[in-house]
Amino acid sequence: MKVSRPVLKTSRFGNKLAQFNNLSGANLSRANLTGANLSGANLAGASLFGANLTGANLSGANLAGTDLRSAYLTGANLTGVDLKSAFLLGAIGMPSNVGEAEDFYRLGIAEAKAGHYKDAVRYYNQAISMKSDLAAAYFARSMALADLGSLEAALADAEKSKEIFVSKGSKEGEELSQYLVEIIDLRLNPPEPEKPNQFVHAIGSLLPSLLRLAF
Repeated sequence: MKVSRPVLKTSRFGNKLAQFNNLSGANLSRANLTGANLSGANLAGASLFGANLTGANLSGANLAGTDLRSAYLTGANLTGVDLKSAFLLGAIGMPSNVGEAEDFYRLGIAEAKAGHYKDAVRYYNQAISMKSDLAAAYFARSMALADLGSLEAALADAEKSKEIFVSKGSKEGEELSQYLVEIIDLRLNPPEPEKPNQFVHAIGSLLPSLLRLAF
């Protein structure tokens, strides 16, 4: 028997959502929650898919398993929130002061796996700005840039990741980065008529290594 989630008519309640302390499992998909006060609310397992949370106060909220895919988070207060188990694919305007470099790196990987390479690059940029020696982020950004056709930039990132991995004594990282350099260089300087699928498959073969390289 299928159990449906409770649905709240947010257009009627607006900021009065603050009175609902327990919104666990609630269906707030595509709701307009601009400026809503959800501080300390229990939103575990709730659906906020595509919701407008611009300027909302989510400080201290429980977002375990919360669906925030494609949600608008510009200016949202996420102080004291653990986003590790939330679903954030396609989330827009993620505050830069939330989480650590590795968290943005993970978000980038999720976007890349979904084929959202521009969003992936955005998250990798944030990870690198927070931790400039996160070699795996350069490696992953190189792959995303290559998929976007920005081969010169991709090559520079692949070489940078190799440099950092060498400095950290990571033999696996060094070897994978060198392999990536060679793949991109081959695309830039093909010895024979290009075989597009060969390049895509070569880049794709490196995906399983992404999380292992950082942790």
